[in-house]
This record gives sequence, structure tokens and C-alpha cells, in this order.
Amino acid sequence: MKKKMITFAVAGCMALAMSFTAMAGQWKEDANGWWYDNEDGTYPASCWKWIDGNGDGTAECYYFGPDGYMYADRKTPDGKTVTVEGKWIHEGAIQTMDAASVQDQNSYLRNMEPWSTDYYISTPETATDAKGVTYINPLVLSCVEANGASYCEYACSGYVRLRADKIALAQGSRGELAREVVITVHDTDRNKILGTVRINQATEDAVLDVDIIGKGMIKISARITGGEGSSANIIFDNLRLVK
Repeated sequence: MKKKMITFAVAGCMALAMSFTAMAGQWKEDANGWWYDNEDGTYPASCWKWIDGNGDGTAECYYFGPDGYMYADRKTPDGKTVTVEGKWIHEGAIQTMDAASVQDQNSYLRNMEPWSTDYYISTPETATDAKGVTYINPLVLSCVEANGASYCEYACSGYVRLRADKIALAQGSRGELAREVVITVHDTDRNKILGTVRINQATEDAVLDVDIIGKGMIKISARITGGEGSSANIIFDNLRLVK
């Protein structure tokens, strides 16, 4: 198949990869299997995608490998199972979603009220990182070495991924800029780590893509691991919950 692939990172697809239904594309088959044409020069790869393939108003969830072909009758990289037809099945039931709701997949955390926070978060119009790169409408989580981990919690029932297009460090409120910050996403109900990202002043293209299927509440925490008396603002670009 000759087409342009969307580039993804951290075991999942980035923005918009699951925000199309069959109305915005179509299934295609060739000698290597089934793939989905988004009809904009791209196709999903290394990710899940909700698709209403027959126009009945109900979307099923499919997984596409790094080459863009649909998985069928096998386990996916994140341990889930798909049928011979490629549909995600859980505890014997095909997982479905109302196709109309698939049209708007993203809930941006900067527009949501956190369940709880420690230290503080902010939602400025712009934020500039330590390298001079400016981000529009980010969510910023501030942390100070002396205070331990800072965090924010959000309800996430019904969503499947937590994503940020980029994570970057900026100077904090006091002292030197932290040498390294560890960002962790927890399942609050089970106190289980779902994903971890380490960033420092030299980190390039750090992203966040975490599986939150079946979770009711998540905690995003940031902890400085080095630099006594240091602080940092962690900039999340397009931090969002995805269905």
C-alpha cells in the first residue's frame, strides 16, 4: 500500500489517531491484509481506532500494527484480544461505542476540574521551556524538590488513553532548574503505576501515551530526582483523555 503513515511514539498513536469514524475514511484490503484509509493521506498504525465500518451507528475498536495492517485473532501488544474480524473482545463481549460519540474523542485536562491537586497546576495561554520553545494553551504542573512529588488527579471513566504531544521542563519558582524530573501516571483506585516518563534539560521529544482502559481515576505526579533546592515547571502540550 502506497500511502503516508502517521508517526507515533511510546507504543501508541498520537493526536487524532482515534478521532475518526468510518465517515472520515474507509476499509481497504490488499494481499497483506486489511488497513484503514483515513482519506487524508494517512492511516492508523501502532494504535487502536474506533470504527463504524457498516454504518449501523455502533463503532468497534480495532488494533493496527506498525505497518498499518489490522490485527486479527491474536493478542495486541498491550495484552488485549481481537477476534478474527479484528474487533476488540473483553470477557467474551465485543466492545462497542456509539458512533456519534466517537466524533469527539478528546477531553483536554486544561479544561477539566481536577479531583485533587498537591502544590499547584496552571493553564497559561503560553509557556516557554528551558530551550526557548513556546507552547500554546498548555497545562503546567509545578514541583519543588523540597516538597516531594506534586500531582493532580482526574476522573477518566470511559476513556482509553492519556496522551500529551510533548512534555518539557521550564524554570520553576525557586532555585536552579531541576536536572531531572520523573513523571508517573497511577491508577488511583488500585495505586498501580500505569506509565513513567523521565525528562531532563536535554530530553528531546518526550511524549505521554498511557493505557487507561477501565480506570476510574488517574493521578499524574512529578518528582524531582536531582538538584537540592531546585524546582521545575513541567509543560504538558495537549494533555488529554482520549476515547
